[in-house]
Amino acid sequence: MYPDVLQMHTFYRSPLGQYCEAVLAERVLDEWDEGQPLRLGGLGYTSPILQHWSDQTAVRMNLMPVPMGVMAWPEDADNKSLLVDEIALPLPDESLDRLVLSHCLEHVHGPRRLLREAWRLLAPEGKLIIVVPNRRSLWALSDKTPFGHGRPFSRGQLAHLLEECQFDVLAWAGALYGLPRPGSAGLSSWMETWGRRVWPGWPGVWLVEARKRVGAPIQGLPARAKRRYVAGLSPATSVATRTSSSYDRTKSP
Repeated sequence: MYPDVLQMHTFYRSPLGQYCEAVLAERVLDEWDEGQPLRLGGLGYTSPILQHWSDQTAVRMNLMPVPMGVMAWPEDADNKSLLVDEIALPLPDESLDRLVLSHCLEHVHGPRRLLREAWRLLAPEGKLIIVVPNRRSLWALSDKTPFGHGRPFSRGQLAHLLEECQFDVLAWAGALYGLPRPGSAGLSSWMETWGRRVWPGWPGVWLVEARKRVGAPIQGLPARAKRRYVAGLSPATSVATRTSSSYDRTKSP
């Protein structure tokens, strides 16, 4: 079951949520700060990560699953958030260079179908970063944060799933070594540094970077459902900024 978008919004405005946002955004930016324009998208609740890109025009889509709900994002510019069926995304093949999945894979009923859909969206050699709760962590055991809901993954489980779905794992990183409880955010900075050195196998979440494997077809794909593509998006289209014209803007609380 997906958490509600309003619950997510409230959490990421709390001190503990601000700590999570800062750590996760830093880790993703470390991997993808390549100094070149990228067609970037997010699936799940990814606005806390996407908003840290200095050039937000590179972010084409903030895709939010129907069971979660949707909120307009960014608040001060044209809306880029879309309410979607996560296993039938309304984007053409090879329309993104990079895709971030956060608060998504652990909740979806068909993780393989979701990753196959991500494979379809990515350009050849396109890259994916997935943020998921670590099965062995305290964060996965506590329901006080969004990371304590859904299906957590071990590193081996996630690697096997990506291999099945035609992705090559490039890098692993751990994050959120602090405690998953309100009031602990003040200690989290030094615990983050200390945890990476002392117990690298026990992060709150795993971040895995994977690259789309090309040259071999995906086996066992179900028949593709008919879908309506977002107007103006194609693999050859540069950064899109017109999404707000096709979708109603939802007001943030």
